[in-house]
Amino acid sequence: MQYTQPSVFHMFSCIFSTVDKAQKPFHQSYEELCQKATVMLAVLLTIFMFSQGFSMDNCGTNFITAFPENIAYYRNNLNYLKITILLPNTDVSFIYGSDGVNNTRSFSTAGITWTLNLTKDVEEYRLTSSNKSIIIRSNNNITVLSMTGWPGRLQSHVIQPEQNLRTVYTIPTMNYTEIIGAFGLSVCLEVRYSSFRLLIINAVNTTNTVSIKKVVTGGQIQISTQTLNPYFLYQLQINGEVTEVSGTDKIAVILSHPCFEYRNCSCYMVMNQLRPAMPNGAVERFPLTVSFTEVKQLFLTTSQSVQVAVGDLQDGGGTQVPNSKDILPLLNVVNNAPQLITTSMPVSLRLITPGIILDLIPVSMFSGCFLVHFYSSKTGAFIIAETSSTASVQMNHAPLPSATTWDVISGTQYSMTTIEIGTTQPISATIWHPNSKIAVYTVELWMSAMYASPAIIINDEADHKGCALTLGKFVVGNEDLNWTMSREYCNSNSGNFAKILLKENQDMMDRNIIVPKPTDGWIGLRRSLFTTEWYWSNSDNITTPLNFTYWADKQPDLPERGLCAAVSMDPGKTFMWKSAPCCSIKKPICFKNPTYIILNQTAVY
Repeated sequence: MQYTQPSVFHMFSCIFSTVDKAQKPFHQSYEELCQKATVMLAVLLTIFMFSQGFSMDNCGTNFITAFPENIAYYRNNLNYLKITILLPNTDVSFIYGSDGVNNTRSFSTAGITWTLNLTKDVEEYRLTSSNKSIIIRSNNNITVLSMTGWPGRLQSHVIQPEQNLRTVYTIPTMNYTEIIGAFGLSVCLEVRYSSFRLLIINAVNTTNTVSIKKVVTGGQIQISTQTLNPYFLYQLQINGEVTEVSGTDKIAVILSHPCFEYRNCSCYMVMNQLRPAMPNGAVERFPLTVSFTEVKQLFLTTSQSVQVAVGDLQDGGGTQVPNSKDILPLLNVVNNAPQLITTSMPVSLRLITPGIILDLIPVSMFSGCFLVHFYSSKTGAFIIAETSSTASVQMNHAPLPSATTWDVISGTQYSMTTIEIGTTQPISATIWHPNSKIAVYTVELWMSAMYASPAIIINDEADHKGCALTLGKFVVGNEDLNWTMSREYCNSNSGNFAKILLKENQDMMDRNIIVPKPTDGWIGLRRSLFTTEWYWSNSDNITTPLNFTYWADKQPDLPERGLCAAVSMDPGKTFMWKSAPCCSIKKPICFKNPTYIILNQTAVY
């Protein structure tokens, strides 16, 4: 019988059968694939909230990474870097090895993705210190995606910019032999491939001492150190003993396995850039819609003991998770019943199933806009959005295709859908929401395996006009000017003279402006010389009527005492309005317009 390759959409559809029992049955040949997909995505649909994390975008000007060894494919695999240019007039330098093999390109146009095809020689297979790091630098913000494999079968992960790196990382204590055994498999590989690996990269241009903490037999703690030269890396095997890695300065840490077995001694390469350890937080509660019964390896990573419960912790019955080796399915979860899961502090959750190490997106890292690279006909995007606003999700500058269907995640405020591009040519797209935060994963189907990874975060805040590279914000000019000169200053330098049309604008100004001592600032509000009515002055000389006000007590004063409006700026953040003579001297308050990403699909680099 001829095998028909199911689409990414159909692979996701089999997950939804627990949500909508009226769906048509799947072809018999899909059954095994659906079971494997369920293992991976049952968690993805419902426990994406479970992850230590802080909201952060993936844009920056300095990146450092490396390629771990990949032996998973019967042909020579390819290694790629996809560098997306976000702003015009951007210069990008690619530096391989600390010896400085340099490749620099200049881009006059924004929205271009530069694909760097790298040889297998860039992979680091040795368990030692080396200079096989890759540095990417630019004069403007860019994003960087790392991919390894071959077309139609690519593993990818987002490379974090330097500002997102830290000095301390909590390591999931995964034992490769135990994980493979839990899936009913036996280890077919030679001994050197019987453990996961950590690739630790010194992210700074100075010597960095890395400490590796292990918990060995008997609970004894052992700490070893490795001194890394500037931008050098160190690779080591881990087998469930390493619990923490720290540096005297910033480091990047990649968890990988060159050949993660999934069936009959076949394997897939996996890699996952770890997020830094986060401070403790308050109790968190998460809705749950499907069972964990088929998920055998779901790792909590936490540096401290954490209480996990189905329902509220106050009701008792919680499970104490003392370290990151405990597996979440030990919880007593009822099949397909909407429930509440509560943790006593933020945790990190990784889904471990043959061929996959997936870092799940927590609600705290839902964002306004994501960038997705579709690099084959088998690539798609999986989207989670609030049920009440799914119709507002946009791809580039248009709504999602009219045929898009959303499935409600029972017991939560969220729904989910899958977008399949079906193209044979690599393209890119922004997926964004105008007023709500969403989660987006890139997914790819290959035979009996499905790969997934969080998409690139462009901005964690939503913007009603598009995928914002920089959000609009209020800024204070450096000069002391009268009202008319302040208007000219703002129109020439920052975009617009400040207008506060809504309470939301007033609150934004309060957040944006920080002053060391009390002072006054001009805003774009003034009286008409003919009627003395207040109005907002625009750069195009079209006036806007006054609807929202935030006057201080006994303000505004009489017209003869002031025709223009100012804001009282002080460290206490009152920012009340008052009238003032237009010729008096104050600092201009301007509104800096947002900038948006527009992808250029025609330019290929």
